[in-house]
Amino acid sequence: MSSRLKIPLIFAYDTIHGYRTLFPIPLGETATWDLEAVEQASAIAAAESRSAGIHWVFAPMVDLMRDPRWGRVMEGSGEDVFLCSEMAKARVRGFQGNDYSQPNKVMACAKHFAAYGAAEAGRDYNTVDMSERRLREIYLPPFQAAVEAGVGSFMTAFNELNGVPATGNKWLLRDVLRDEWKFDGLVVSDWDAVIEMNAHQYSANDSEAARYALNAGTDMEMNSQCVADHGNQLVQTGKVAMDVIDTAVRNILRAKFRLGLFDNPYVDEELEQVTILKPEFLQAARTMAAKSFVLLKNERQILPINKNIRRIAVIGALGNTHHETLSHWSGSARAEDSTTILQGIRAKLPNSNVIFEKGCEVYCTTDKDFDEAIEAVNYTGFAIVVVGEPRQYSGEAGSRAVIDLPGRQLDLVKRINATGKPFVIILMNGRPMTIEWLAKNAPAILVTWRAGTMGGHAVADVLFGDVNPSGKLPMSFPRSTGQIPIHYDMKNTGRPIEKSSASSAQRYRSKYLDVPNDPLYAFGYGLSYTTFAFENFIINTTTLTADESLGIRVEVVNIGDREGEEIVQLYLRDVASSITRPVRQLRGFKKIRLDVQQRRHVDFVLTKKDFGFLDKKWRLKVEAGVFEIYIGNSSDTTLKRTFTVSTTKPSSITQHIAAGYFCFASPHTDNYRYRITTYNEEELLQRTNVQLRNILTDLGVATGGNKAELIKRAIDNLDELPAEHVHQVPRDIQRQMDQPAAKLTEDSPITDLKEDLKLADATMARPAGGYILTIKDLKSIPYDRIIELKLPIRDDDVIIKKDFLYPQSTAQQSDLRNLLLVKRRSRERAQGQASVDTTHEEDDRRSVASSSARGRDKRSTTITARIRLPDEATGPRNHSSNNTGNNGLRPLVSNTLLSKTEYQSASISSAIIAPGFHATTCTNTATVATPTTGPLHAAISERSSNSNSSSSNNSPNSEDLASANHI
Repeated sequence: MSSRLKIPLIFAYDTIHGYRTLFPIPLGETATWDLEAVEQASAIAAAESRSAGIHWVFAPMVDLMRDPRWGRVMEGSGEDVFLCSEMAKARVRGFQGNDYSQPNKVMACAKHFAAYGAAEAGRDYNTVDMSERRLREIYLPPFQAAVEAGVGSFMTAFNELNGVPATGNKWLLRDVLRDEWKFDGLVVSDWDAVIEMNAHQYSANDSEAARYALNAGTDMEMNSQCVADHGNQLVQTGKVAMDVIDTAVRNILRAKFRLGLFDNPYVDEELEQVTILKPEFLQAARTMAAKSFVLLKNERQILPINKNIRRIAVIGALGNTHHETLSHWSGSARAEDSTTILQGIRAKLPNSNVIFEKGCEVYCTTDKDFDEAIEAVNYTGFAIVVVGEPRQYSGEAGSRAVIDLPGRQLDLVKRINATGKPFVIILMNGRPMTIEWLAKNAPAILVTWRAGTMGGHAVADVLFGDVNPSGKLPMSFPRSTGQIPIHYDMKNTGRPIEKSSASSAQRYRSKYLDVPNDPLYAFGYGLSYTTFAFENFIINTTTLTADESLGIRVEVVNIGDREGEEIVQLYLRDVASSITRPVRQLRGFKKIRLDVQQRRHVDFVLTKKDFGFLDKKWRLKVEAGVFEIYIGNSSDTTLKRTFTVSTTKPSSITQHIAAGYFCFASPHTDNYRYRITTYNEEELLQRTNVQLRNILTDLGVATGGNKAELIKRAIDNLDELPAEHVHQVPRDIQRQMDQPAAKLTEDSPITDLKEDLKLADATMARPAGGYILTIKDLKSIPYDRIIELKLPIRDDDVIIKKDFLYPQSTAQQSDLRNLLLVKRRSRERAQGQASVDTTHEEDDRRSVASSSARGRDKRSTTITARIRLPDEATGPRNHSSNNTGNNGLRPLVSNTLLSKTEYQSASISSAIIAPGFHATTCTNTATVATPTTGPLHAAISERSSNSNSSSSNNSPNSEDLASANHI
């Protein structure tokens, strides 16, 4: 502080995955898919660093990478945009907290900006050339996520981007980072990146390099002295404006103020001694390491190993070399503080004979020690074989053209396999590797990355069953180097291969002739010692507008024999769009712990941001279309649901009934009724020409031509039937619909509701018309609850199964009234309309006869429901109101009401009860199901009937409507 302005110094360091307490490499941390654990690891690294006088750490590296030949994949978070972004935010939170002037926090640095992970051929520092779309969709989002998390600084990348070195790239550093993202922190170059612009052939000399860096927006030069040597002259000659210098200085000073250095420039010299290697830090490192391990194979459940084993061999120099417990980026960690795998196993098995043989040296260039290793395997009868990469084979400048096991290690494993003794592979690696022979022949494979200070203990914890492995791959493991770059979220070609096969039967397809297209182990893959099942996967709607959210729920069950953790992964596919999209993309994940036979619901919500993509002007755009959701425990899961996004509110019957089949009727009288009929081509063939022309008239389509032409025109245009045909009703019928129905008697029970209502903070009102249920917290209701509503309807009980629903708006939550479930009657005509109704009756009879002749299932009859929302402008209306205005229709869910007998015997999807609605019901005597063939099409016809109509009876099978009862 002896300078004239007393500006404090800032000390920075490469604290990448720990300072003295070393955690797994960042790629290994990411394999935990545990954001809280990752944040904790960064917080511990921050505390130790700050206690030693470090204010600023050059981490996290948020480069997305898809080429495992690149050595620095060990320093990142893998191949997926969403996972990398979430990890970036977690690490920034851990390093900085809410206030990085605190004595246990540091300023983080998002690096390397940008696209460093896309270096050509996986060779470090190499050129990057890509479209702006790929850059913005794949490589920039993790950096933007770091900005959103409040990261204090950025580091420029070594590489050039589209012809301009990143350190001198004004578009990158000013237009995107400053102007678009509003970043106001510090930008520092990477080591010598300013002077290296000369070698890039971008600048002719050091002065030009300094000019390019400053004008582009690099505030601080690391190591090289171009700015220091030439900055003054550049300002004097006008090549760099004084405003540029002022801005750079301001950004650096702002960082120092935020670090609190002007108030407290010195470190407490006693703080380091009481902070470094604290027991709780070491335990956190041990827990994190065990969480990071990925079990790739476990044939015949060879793992976990029984702790009572008498003799066991540990083979491989990597398993007993202290400096190999570290990584290329080990900070100030010391090898003597670390536990080797051999030490961890011996500590776990104090009463067993644990024999060690190296087999070969770390780089395994010779087989001269193989025989001793084989002798140990034969003597003990069980071997733990530690193979992988030496620490210097990954990290910066650690690129490899071939990512097989180095040296003669595979030969050693083959010799061990030939003994016939059981063995387990422990893979120590800083990247995905090509291990196809191991995958085919080794009984078990456990990926342990470079696990850090407590890695040896963590390996023993997993091998002997004290910890159940739960890690999942953050990068795909290729079968061959020739597949690289390989990643799960690829795009389809015009000739995609139908199966992962090298079959010559699909020659003219996008594939290899010698290996399958798919990876050896896919992104998100990882086994456990237990087994999890995914059940009851549902979405809250199959249609929504672009501004609405989608609720998703799945039930996960531990069906194995030990507790464990599972990572539930959610993927989204846009089936068709104006800009091609990947085959699927990760959109959410959650890590859960389950005891044996325990079940748990896992919920996700997708929004416009998840459905959309960047348009040609780089704005978020959501296009109407079909989407697919996949859920499971790896990226190749096949458990799927489909939904449709609309950019506008529904405008046709087909859109209105996309979530179910709806029949429209007056809820309080037998005198008036509306009917909606579903059509497919087979059913249309049974219609008369007159009926077909009536349908086409409703559609506003030409009605001329023969029957075949009429049918084709109907099929092509049914989606265009205006919604007004549904909800425009005559005033006299509207008045009838607004009349209150008969009150429920006092002895009409509603059972099994009390617990749900208590959990949901719900209230129940009972106005003149019946019950209105208002639920404030629907998600708190157990998902598998079944509500039985027993109503005095003839002799039948009506059962409704409550399923998952998130209300989309306040209008939907309030007074969803007049829900009526009805059955079609063969005679639904009024006196005086016999000719028209007879036509339909005869048509119905022909349809039934034709169906019977084909042996069709009785379930072809459709039961449907009408849901009428209140006008949003006026709010919910009183049930007895005489308001005759038209109300828009918008189905929330598929509603089906069955008798108990029908419910138990019919193969149909569950009915749903929605919160906050007013419902009416009637007798239920017909058989229910959905059409079994053809697309969903609809047309509407209005009919009236007389309450005194003949052909009625009082048996439970009567087709007459009973007096409505309110739920």
